[in-house]
Amino acid sequence: MKSIILDYFIEIPHKNLIEVVVIDDVPYKEMQKTKETYIPTKSKESEIQGINIKTKYYQ
Repeated sequence: MKSIILDYFIEIPHKNLIEVVVIDDVPYKEMQKTKETYIPTKSKESEIQGINIKTKYYQ
């Protein structure tokens, strides 16, 4: 058993694909300076035991 870091599922997980959203922790002082955007800041794909995990990171 392995844990997956996530805040939200993008879609209902399938047996071969899990799509998740992770909210990046940004220090409060930096967050005040940063303009809010609703597009991913980065994304990552990985595979665990034949299951593809697509992660999108947001601020």
